[in-house]
Amino acid sequence: MFNRPKYKDFARIQLRSRWTIPVMSVLVTMIFLRVFSIPLNLYIDSFRIREYLMKGDIENYVNAFLEMNSMVIYGLAFIVLIISFVLEMASVHLYLKMSRSPDPVVFGDYVEGYSSWWKAIRCGLWNFLFTFLWSLLLFVPGFIKMFSYSQMYYLLDEFPQLTVRESMKISMKITKGHKMDLFILDLSFFGWGFLEVITGNLAAFYVRPYYYMTKINAYHALLKEAVDAGKISIGELRNEKK
Repeated sequence: MFNRPKYKDFARIQLRSRWTIPVMSVLVTMIFLRVFSIPLNLYIDSFRIREYLMKGDIENYVNAFLEMNSMVIYGLAFIVLIISFVLEMASVHLYLKMSRSPDPVVFGDYVEGYSSWWKAIRCGLWNFLFTFLWSLLLFVPGFIKMFSYSQMYYLLDEFPQLTVRESMKISMKITKGHKMDLFILDLSFFGWGFLEVITGNLAAFYVRPYYYMTKINAYHALLKEAVDAGKISIGELRNEKK
């Protein structure tokens, strides 16, 4: 049974006296994304898009928007997207390690997650592509598939012998019947997300570790339930050939 309050309560216990490295990981993520977003922001600002928007000058805003080279925009945004995939895997690696033991973690545990950068990129692109294709059928199918594929990073980090495609198949199996639960879990952090906005991201140093740890606990519960119910086998997780 999906127990959202339990996952959140346990996350706070798991983070107790171990906030330093998670907070540092949030800071690193913010810095990397900000730095790699600079070229994109500079390119957009060169057309005075934000200035026209703030002034309510719709005509010049539209003209400036049409003048921008869409390929440059997509290219720069794609770089930021790729970086976000790698950062996601590093964070997942850290919180998975924290979930396995109450022992203190070190910054090296977070850095270790970057060694899977290539798998992180393939996972992110595979996830993004399939979610996008499903979204072409209408918004709802893509939204549902987003939660179907949501456990891929966790599976790839915990079971590195899995391929990206195999992790997608297993993620679909363990989230079957729980996509609404996962949606409600994310929705329960809406207020925390709003707090991040009004505090200029200062609250992120508390909210994001809390969010990641909660999601990891949900992942462990979903995986255990799937194994116990016979939806997947240990051999399948270990990629053992029959």
